[in-house]
Amino acid sequence: MSLVAYAVRTTLWRALLGKTYAQDRVYDSQVAPIDETVQEQPEPLIIVATDDEACDVSGHDYLGASRDLDVVIEIALASELRRGGGMNIPHTDEGLEMALNFMTRQVMRVLQAEDDPWAELFRTFALSTKKMAARRGASVEKGVRFAARQIVLTIAPLHEPEFGRAPSGAWTELIAAMRADDILSVFADGLEEEIVGTAISDWARLKARLGLTGAGASAVGIGPYMPGEAPAQTGDLASDGDHLSFQVQPDVEGQS
Repeated sequence: MSLVAYAVRTTLWRALLGKTYAQDRVYDSQVAPIDETVQEQPEPLIIVATDDEACDVSGHDYLGASRDLDVVIEIALASELRRGGGMNIPHTDEGLEMALNFMTRQVMRVLQAEDDPWAELFRTFALSTKKMAARRGASVEKGVRFAARQIVLTIAPLHEPEFGRAPSGAWTELIAAMRADDILSVFADGLEEEIVGTAISDWARLKARLGLTGAGASAVGIGPYMPGEAPAQTGDLASDGDHLSFQVQPDVEGQS
């Protein structure tokens, strides 16, 4: 799994907290089967996970590849749903199905229209939704009647952050939001460290992106200067209308 999968899952999980009848019973990647979970937690709940991921890779550019990512949202309940104003939805087949309909609508509102920083971050990392599928589930396990719905979104996410470079753009926003959050602040430094890793020079990053070997990179002029080599001067040619001027640019990171 990629870092962008973590970003998509985390921002959606955080955006759904307190926004549906599940209240704070929103979980990140819970592994236990849903029929076991509802026996321990009969009140409405939501589980957010990321699943299959497929990339169209050019050369060896895994980070910049366009990709499809499946985001799975599971909604389940096995009890009467208590709503505000004294109106309750009974624990019957019809009542459970109605509650699922209402909660699905609430989830869709967060995905599409919620004016919330975490929902905005989710939409930043989930650039577009290519497909949505919903699967209904219902059963009676050990005398517990429950109903469930699984929503699978196939999204086109933002690209991965580059290796060896400080976070920027949406990744900077995510880390700042995590640092300011009571729940996620403990993970912010770890995410930043994982993005940066070991510093990589610009020429080595370009070599990796193009999928070149060391010999191939040298053949096309990508690589550090060899000992004793003088850097070639580069410059910008400019005109003010009557005169031309040439300004020499300094060498950057010993690139040739």
